[in-house]
Amino acid sequence: MGTYAYIRVNGVPETIAALKNIDRDIAKDFNKGLREDVRPLVTKAKSFAQGLGGSGDYAASFGVRTNSKGVYIYSSDPGAGVIEFANPGALVRSGKRMGKPAGVPSGSPPRALVKARDEEEPLIVEAVQKRIQDIIRSYLNG
Repeated sequence: MGTYAYIRVNGVPETIAALKNIDRDIAKDFNKGLREDVRPLVTKAKSFAQGLGGSGDYAASFGVRTNSKGVYIYSSDPGAGVIEFANPGALVRSGKRMGKPAGVPSGSPPRALVKARDEEEPLIVEAVQKRIQDIIRSYLNG
């Protein structure tokens, strides 16, 4: 697995744990909502990645996974770290291609996934906080 993009929102792990104690289905619905909240980030990351050129495999490698702390966005591309962060002129450090150019795309790091995360983070934090408030309100109001 390659690069991960984390956005920390206070209270998400605690909310998920509390929802599981109340009703597992509510917790599942909450996580589905979180996935919806990060979908614009994934779309933007794919767009940035397409702009880097290449085969399109990097853009296609982005996905969203759910865990006990919420959701995370990832790239399954084994070259994700190089594509996101390597500087032009970087060389492969090990393996069959050791010492050869790493094939770094043009542009300043970060280039796609982390760049999208940086741009979308405030909107996602706001959306998740609203989602938490809505869940609490609906639970308290029965």
